[in-house]
Amino acid sequence: MPPLGSKGKPNLQSSVIRVVDGIQGPWRTVSGFTGKQLQVSTAFPALADLSKAIEGNPEAEDALMRLLGELETKGVLAHLTTRHG
Repeated sequence: MPPLGSKGKPNLQSSVIRVVDGIQGPWRTVSGFTGKQLQVSTAFPALADLSKAIEGNPEAEDALMRLLGELETKGVLAHLTTRHG
């Protein structure tokens, strides 16, 4: 969860979600000068569509980033990026 502000609400960073080609796996989080950025692969259309649907809504973008962060810590991202067979 992001750090809490003075009124107990999350401090929403400038989180940017971008739909991109050519990344391994369904998503990755990168940090830069402007804060965190979530890159979502076009190879996972449902996640890409969700990302586009919430574009411009900082609270929804932050919630999606936190959800995917939790999934990543639970090993879901590693499982999705592992090729079988």
